[in-house]
Amino acid sequence: MKLDKSVRAELWYVAAGLVVCDAAMCAVFALIGKFDYTVPLGALWGSVFAFLRMYLLARRVQAVAASGEEEKELAQKRLRASYFVRMLILAAAVVAGIALPFFNYIAALVPFLVPQPVMLLRRAITARRARKEASNG
Repeated sequence: MKLDKSVRAELWYVAAGLVVCDAAMCAVFALIGKFDYTVPLGALWGSVFAFLRMYLLARRVQAVAASGEEEKELAQKRLRASYFVRMLILAAAVVAGIALPFFNYIAALVPFLVPQPVMLLRRAITARRARKEASNG
């Protein structure tokens, strides 16, 4: 199944937010004098799994939305099951990010907090633009 154009755009914004967050986090670590090779590795580790989590969610939600009325119940059960799988992936990534010595644990954990604020910020900007266009038009 190919992702819808709007879903792909949302994923691009999440990816951009993760890159910005990683760069800012590396800069902060450099400013406080704690930057070493574990910081970018940890940031990359967390960002890959944070993006993977959003991608899997987008795929499953789009499949539920595209399912027919008779398939809705099965699709919703699959959505709940995919939640469990996504949480297992998240837990494994977090444990590995903390336990493995070549990842800075803070840099590995921060990217998991990024996707939701990025999507909320994008929604707020889009809504503000729509209100501005409606008041001008």
